[in-house]
Amino acid sequence: MRCIRVFSLVVVVVVTIGLVGLAGLVGCMTDHPMTNARPNPRCGSSIGSTGGGSFGATAGGVQDMGLARDLVSQGLVPPPEAFVVEGMFSEHDLPVDGPPCQNPLCIRAVMGIAPDHEGSTAAWVQIGFSSNVDPDTFERPALTLVVAVDVSGSMDTTYGGGPAPLDLSKSLLREIVTELDPTDRFALVTYGDHVQTPVELTSVVDSSGILATIDSLQPGGSTYMEAGLERAFGIARDAADQTVDQTVDQTVDQTGNVRVLLFSDERPNVGATDPSSFQAQVQDAADSGIGLTLFGTGLGLDIELMTAISGLSGGNAFSLMDADDVDRLMADQWPWMFCPIAYDLSLAAVPFGLTLVHAYGLPPGPEDESMNQLQIKTVFLSRNRGATLLQLEPATPEGVLEGTRVELQLDYQTPAGASIAHVDSTAYDGQPLDASGQYLPQIGINRAVALAVLVAVLHQAAGLYAADPGQAITLVQGALTRITADAVALGDGSLDVEVDFTAALLFLMENDAPQSTFYPGG
Repeated sequence: MRCIRVFSLVVVVVVTIGLVGLAGLVGCMTDHPMTNARPNPRCGSSIGSTGGGSFGATAGGVQDMGLARDLVSQGLVPPPEAFVVEGMFSEHDLPVDGPPCQNPLCIRAVMGIAPDHEGSTAAWVQIGFSSNVDPDTFERPALTLVVAVDVSGSMDTTYGGGPAPLDLSKSLLREIVTELDPTDRFALVTYGDHVQTPVELTSVVDSSGILATIDSLQPGGSTYMEAGLERAFGIARDAADQTVDQTVDQTVDQTGNVRVLLFSDERPNVGATDPSSFQAQVQDAADSGIGLTLFGTGLGLDIELMTAISGLSGGNAFSLMDADDVDRLMADQWPWMFCPIAYDLSLAAVPFGLTLVHAYGLPPGPEDESMNQLQIKTVFLSRNRGATLLQLEPATPEGVLEGTRVELQLDYQTPAGASIAHVDSTAYDGQPLDASGQYLPQIGINRAVALAVLVAVLHQAAGLYAADPGQAITLVQGALTRITADAVALGDGSLDVEVDFTAALLFLMENDAPQSTFYPGG
């Protein structure tokens, strides 16, 4: 990939020991990727219409199901919170057919019919995201990265013989730093019992000193995440106001694309510890145009906290569990994970003959069901084409689906601050259902419905496992039967990894495997 770097990116790095790697699926997963309160005038300003293809775009928030997969690989039944639909969607390519995309963000819709997770017939509408960006000629903006790294004692905890979270954090940080150049800026904050700034904000003219500092990080003490983030966001705010004279024969405006990177297992035990406090802290920074990317590490990861703060404006999150995850993340997500292309996407769905039941693939946020108004704070570039999936049911007791339709109004802002509106509609005209009760006219909606139903059932089963293991096993048996049938019907191998994952989870439940409840912090 050739990246022509034309703008500056300031990165503030906060390192939390223990947040690096949620790894491997059971079996053979090889492609799972790791996901600003107001538009940032610099971020993405070099994104242009360099091609007419369909590159990917995904909603912010959690970008993988690495925690659930790695717990299963370690012989543990995951807790229900580890099953995240938006994370599952981000791991798969979910295209919606249409003409070549001509804009940085293209949105398309398709409707189909299929049973829901309880076996009742439902209507489904997939809203797909893609982009015209050509990854071979993409010009990434310069970055200002402020990195916050957790170096508490829990970051030295190993699981199943794998690398310690701090080691994973350091490995990924080294990879990121080696990709930076003099147009980029970098700062490093560490926190455990105390907060330190071992690398003050600097242009990356010579990365050797930064790399040596990263290598020297050692774990120990408690987890004062609130103070670490406060320091990192403070550096980021100062950086957003600066214009720096570079040594590259020009003055480069570095006020834009400022992002904090948080490396942690997100187990704070000093200062603020509840998700709402961190949401307020992250939202305040987002209101100043500062994004947050979380890298969660270790099987002790607090997925609830990770989910709560990564879905805010400018936010996304990736999990790392082993060394292969570092290579996979850089290959699949660099530099897309730092490149928002849309903010404050609002989706108004107006169904005719239908009632909206549920929306899958959205980061947690406000949902006004009376207006059918759904929100996505940020959309990022991605190698996969992401999606949001709406589940609907007939509005009348007769349950008639033929002739129903959904009209969609989408509004969002570009990184440059322009407001974009998009209107679309999709309908079901009574096409015949197949033997499994499905009419899903495109491969993307086939995959999306199969994945949404699978995650919904596994989440329910994990919640029942401790109190009613028999019922949990019955649910997973049904889920395995359905995902296997869906994989065979698609015939492209894209769902095979989920068949293996579900079979492995079923094996654990049938053999009375313990359920992970995470460790109590450290």
